[in-house]
Amino acid sequence: MLDEVPVSFVTPMRDATDDLVQRIQDACALALASFKQPHGIRLTADLLRSMVEKVATAELRALLARD
Repeated sequence: MLDEVPVSFVTPMRDATDDLVQRIQDACALALASFKQPHGIRLTADLLRSMVEKVATAELRALLARD
């Protein structure tokens, strides 16, 4: 757990602008301590969900490990 870093998965709205990632980074820099800011921001069309409709965090971690 000590080697984990925060990563944000974002499902943008249809009218999202090209600078969305930068705006998210700027907002996080204003609101969060540096160690809590995401080290990566991934835009995804849909979040993976488990059988009970919770976000499938294990699947998201596997996506990160493959990249």
